[in-house]
Amino acid sequence: PIIPYKSRDSYLTERRKQFGADWSDSCLFDSSYLLADQFFFQPKKYKDIVMVIDESTSIKTVNFEKVKNLVSTIMNNLCGTIGENKNRFAMVRYSTEVKTDILLNNFNKTENQRIIDEIVYQPVEIPGQKGTTWTAHALQEVYDSVLTVENGWRSGKYPIFIIYFLELI
Repeated sequence: PIIPYKSRDSYLTERRKQFGADWSDSCLFDSSYLLADQFFFQPKKYKDIVMVIDESTSIKTVNFEKVKNLVSTIMNNLCGTIGENKNRFAMVRYSTEVKTDILLNNFNKTENQRIIDEIVYQPVEIPGQKGTTWTAHALQEVYDSVLTVENGWRSGKYPIFIIYFLELI
């Protein structure tokens, strides 16, 4: 169940008993506790996370910027941060072609943030195919090119989360 905000203190006390006194809810503050508990709030369980972002013409600049901000917030607030022996983070954009921006073996959060900040919404526009979104192609590219040991995937040692972003309203 989702924890109401007024029950937050008792929730935090219980989580600190389970994970230790240094456990903090600063990871994705004010997000759904159920989602956060399962995916982000377990600092002793690191993850390989791939963000897949729709950059088709239907998204528009304002929504794309919202998604960039959300991706940045998730990356910067992962419990245990990112690193070689911590969480790993990758980011891929797509419309009719796939653009890999960050691989799982880039452990420098400052560099990753710079990459995210510098991304400009540039959907591929093919005449007669406005808004084309090749999701299956993007996920295949993640499977073939991002989830490789050479690019930082830990080959089943840690859970993989592929988070797919469409439009945010």
